Amino acid sequence: MSPHTTPVTDLGLPIELWIQVLRSASRGTQAKMMLVNRPLSEIAESLLYHSVTLTWNIDVPKFSQSIASCIRRASLVIDIHILQIKPLGDNRVPALLPYLIGTLQNLRTMTLKMTVARMASCDDILHIRLPHLRSFTCNMNINSDEVFFNFLTAHEELVELDLGFTYPPNLPGVEDRLDKKPFSSLHTIACSSRWLNSRLPVLHNLTHLYRTGYIATEVAHIATLLDPQLISLRLRGRRILTGWDRTEPWSLHEVATKLPKLRYLQIDAPHVCSLLVPLLRSEHKYSGLVQATN
Repeated sequence: MSPHTTPVTDLGLPIELWIQVLRSASRGTQAKMMLVNRPLSEIAESLLYHSVTLTWNIDVPKFSQSIASCIRRASLVIDIHILQIKPLGDNRVPALLPYLIGTLQNLRTMTLKMTVARMASCDDILHIRLPHLRSFTCNMNINSDEVFFNFLTAHEELVELDLGFTYPPNLPGVEDRLDKKPFSSLHTIACSSRWLNSRLPVLHNLTHLYRTGYIATEVAHIATLLDPQLISLRLRGRRILTGWDRTEPWSLHEVATKLPKLRYLQIDAPHVCSLLVPLLRSEHKYSGLVQATN
């Protein structure tokens, strides 16, 4: 047998096939398959721990115990999404979260969407340094702008930053300090009006923007800041662009002309007319990548 021949489990199938089978299986099935035999256990374990979602308080101590029982599992976790965590109930959660995240040094994606933002552990989490982090989503109210600024500058290889309605740092000299940080990898930001309109400099490599709240007149401001570079734009707000009437300020025609490199446009608003989609798609440059959602 060649040294490069694919090893076969005692069930008679190549490892690659078992990976495909287990990848399409439910998480419950993957957990059960960890008990079958050693080759399948290792495959199922790596798939099971690759992406982890903790939805309720009870999930946090359970997952923490699982990692503590086999610390090697911490290196398998690449994505973690922490949702709906509340400060009431299990009082171990605020202390467990920073410790738990700190053990996951291979993390590339982290989502923190807690129902109550001002947990005692929020600033503790932002003190953690994750060398491979590329995507960070957060809906927390930042108690310390200095802590958040240090977290941001310590992760210069971030590609995606989703701050939702999180307030921006407001520190003396923050613009000069950020200007010295290239953030050459960061090209996607989701943020509120307050973030974009703050004193933070606009990154020259920013190509994808999601505004979580805006009014139509702000599109002119977006174009002024990002005209040469913006490729993708998603807008969410109660009052949206009015249509294709070229006489109206900042109609969809203005978007097409003022943002010449734009290739994707999504509009999330209560009163978006479905007719806007074919109108935008008639512009050849959009290549059909236009969505209008109510």
